[in-house]
Amino acid sequence: MHQLRSAVYKTGILTAVACVVLLCSHAQTKYLLNYRFTDTADVSTAMGLKKEFDDKNLCSQYIFELPALLQKKGFIAASVDTVTMDSAQAMVVLYLGKPWRWAKLTTSSVPTELLNAAGYRDRNYTKQALDYAAIQQLQVKILDKLENTGYPFANVYLDSFAIQDGDVTAVLKVDKGPEYKVDSIRVFGDVKISNRFLQRYLEISDGSIYQKQKLLTISSRLLQLPYLYEEQKWNMTYLGTGSIVNLYLKERKSSQVNGLVGFLPATDEAGRNKLLVTGDFNLNLKNGFGLGEALTMQFQQIQVQSPRLQLGYQQPFLFGSPFGVDVSFDGLKKDSSFLNINMQIGVLYAFGGNRSAKIFYQQFISNLLTVDTIAVRNSKRLPDQIDQTTSNIGLEYEWYNTDYRFNPRKGFDVKFTGSAGIRKIRANNNITSLKDPLNPVFNYQALYDSVGTRAYTFRLKASVARYFKTGKQTTFKTAINAGMVQSPRIFRNELYQIGGFRLLRGFDEESIFASAYAVLTTEYRILLGLNSFLYAFADGGLVRNNSQFANTNSQLFGAGFGMAFETKAGIFNIAFAAGKRNDLPFNLRQSKIHFGYVNFF
Repeated sequence: MHQLRSAVYKTGILTAVACVVLLCSHAQTKYLLNYRFTDTADVSTAMGLKKEFDDKNLCSQYIFELPALLQKKGFIAASVDTVTMDSAQAMVVLYLGKPWRWAKLTTSSVPTELLNAAGYRDRNYTKQALDYAAIQQLQVKILDKLENTGYPFANVYLDSFAIQDGDVTAVLKVDKGPEYKVDSIRVFGDVKISNRFLQRYLEISDGSIYQKQKLLTISSRLLQLPYLYEEQKWNMTYLGTGSIVNLYLKERKSSQVNGLVGFLPATDEAGRNKLLVTGDFNLNLKNGFGLGEALTMQFQQIQVQSPRLQLGYQQPFLFGSPFGVDVSFDGLKKDSSFLNINMQIGVLYAFGGNRSAKIFYQQFISNLLTVDTIAVRNSKRLPDQIDQTTSNIGLEYEWYNTDYRFNPRKGFDVKFTGSAGIRKIRANNNITSLKDPLNPVFNYQALYDSVGTRAYTFRLKASVARYFKTGKQTTFKTAINAGMVQSPRIFRNELYQIGGFRLLRGFDEESIFASAYAVLTTEYRILLGLNSFLYAFADGGLVRNNSQFANTNSQLFGAGFGMAFETKAGIFNIAFAAGKRNDLPFNLRQSKIHFGYVNFF
C-alpha cells in the first residue's frame, strides 16, 4: 500500500511539472510586439494596440496596418518610423502627431436625399475623432448615388478645410455636373439581334437615366446569352447631355442538334442478360429571328417501349415589353401501361436579365393503354393507374447570379414551380363493362364512386444550386432538388418519374416513381475551358411513394465521374455512374454509361 501511495504521489508531481512545462511552452509561442513613441509617452495600452500574436507573419501584417488604424482614431499624421524584428519579438517606433477632432462638417449645400443614401449622421462629425477613411467612404457613397442617377461626371470634395488646435472644420460640397441619359444602344458586328430585346434584357432603355451600376453589368449579362459574344468590350460615346452605349457583338453558334446514347444492362422475358441501347435526340433553335426566342424539339427513347416527345417555344420581351410567352407539349408513352400528355401555356415576366416569373395554365391528360381486367374483376378494386384529366394553374420563379450560366464558377441558381388544380377521373370502358360470373349483380361502375370523380391536386417542385470557386480552375457544386404531389388519392401515372443522367445519377432513366423526393448533390469540377470540365459527383436521395396501393420509403445513393469537352463543332459528354438503394448493395455490373454530343450550327 505504501508503494502504491508513493507511486501515486510521484505521478501527481510529474503531472504537475508537465502541466507547468506545457503552459510555459504555450506562453513562449506567442510573438511579442513592443512599442516606442517619438513624440509622446507609451500610450499603446490606453489605445488598445495589440501586443501578442500567434506568429511573426501576423505581427508583420498588423504593423503594416498600424498607420490606417491610428488615422481612424484621429491621428492623421501617424506613421511608422522604424521596425526591428527577431525570432521572438518585434519593436516598432511610431510617430503619432496631434489628434484631430471634428469641430463641424457643414453639409447644408448637399441635398438631404444624397446624405441619407450615403448613411450620413451629423453626430459622427461633431466632437468626434477625425476618421480619414470614413470621410472618404462618405464621399464615395455620395458619388455612387450620383453616378447611378444620371450624373457620370459628378465631383464630391471638401472645401474650406481648417484646423485650429486639432479641431477640424470643413464644408462638404457636391458638383453634380450635367445630367446624362442613355439615348440609345448601338450595335457593331454581324449579330442578328433586336435592339428592343437588348434594351429590355440589359435594362437600359432608350432615353433612360444614366446608371453606372447597370452599365457595369453589361459584359456579364451578355455572357449569359448563348447566341452572341463580345468581340471587344463595350464603351460609351458622350454627347452634350446624352450618351450612346456601343456594343461590339459577334454571332455565336448556339442552335444545336445533339444526341445522347446510353447502354444499360437488362434482361429479356426469358431472363437472359442483354444490353439495352437508349437514345435522346434534341433540336434546339435559338434566336433565329433575332428576338431572343427559342424553339425546341426533343425525342427520347430511354426505356423499353417508352418514347417521349417534347416540343416548346419561348419568346421573351414580346413587342418590347417585359412580358413573354412560353408554350410546351410533353407526350410520354410508358411501355404498354399508359399515355401521358402534358400541355402548358404561360405568360413570362422578366424582372431583369437574371430574374423571371411565369404564370401558366396546364392540362394533364392520362389514358390507360392496357388494363389488367382479370385482377380488377377478382379484387373488385381499381388499378393503381387511372384515366384522368387535370387542369392546373401554376406559378414559376427563376433567379440566378452565377458568373456564367452554362458552366458556372460561383453563384446561385434557384427555380421554384407550384401549381394547383382539379383532377377529373374518367371511367374506363374495359373496367365498367366487366362482368363477374360468380357475382353477376356486381356493378364495376360503382368502383369509381368509391374514389370520387373530382379531387384537388397540388404539385411543388424546387431546385437550388450553389457554386463555390475553390481555385483558379476548380469549383464545387452543391444542389438540392425536391418535389411533391398532394391529393386525396394519388395514382401511379401522375407521380414524378426521376432517376438517370439529369437527376439521381446511377439509376435507370425515369425509373423511380415518387410522390415526394429530395435529392442532394455534391459535385467537384476541374474546369478545362469555358464549356469543358472534368467532374466527380455524389447524389443522395430520399424518395416516398404513397400512391394507390403503395406506401414505400427509399434511400438512394449514386456516385461517379464524367467529362464535358468542347470542340469547334460541339460538346462531347461522357459519364459513368453507379447507384444503390437502401435494401440493395452497389452492383458495378448495373452501372450506367452515358455518351452525348452537342453540335452547334
